[in-house]
Amino acid sequence: MIGLRWSLLRFSLVIFPAMRVTDQTVLGISGLLGRMMYPLSVLPGLLRFVARSIPVTYSLEGMRAAPLSGARWRELWPAIAALLLFAANLIRLSFLAFGWALRRTKVTGTLTHI
Repeated sequence: MIGLRWSLLRFSLVIFPAMRVTDQTVLGISGLLGRMMYPLSVLPGLLRFVARSIPVTYSLEGMRAAPLSGARWRELWPAIAALLLFAANLIRLSFLAFGWALRRTKVTGTLTHI
């Protein structure tokens, strides 16, 4: 686990030095859990569960399977279906967040203050 932390730190500090810390953290965590740096099989059980709950895992899975092993649509369909489910849920969530922001703006009377 210590090796995973050091890899995450090095990845975020060396590759993306101009980004904000929060951006580096999110990108580093999604890279670690999304199978960008390690295969899913080496992650502990809880991290493996978390990795399956972020979209980058499925997008990288599909992008690797298509050119490397010549996967057809049938083999890619589970990753595509997972990404479509993520997209449907995230679009719904974005509408809810926008509605909340619009209501808050109407209450406060300004767009510049949160």
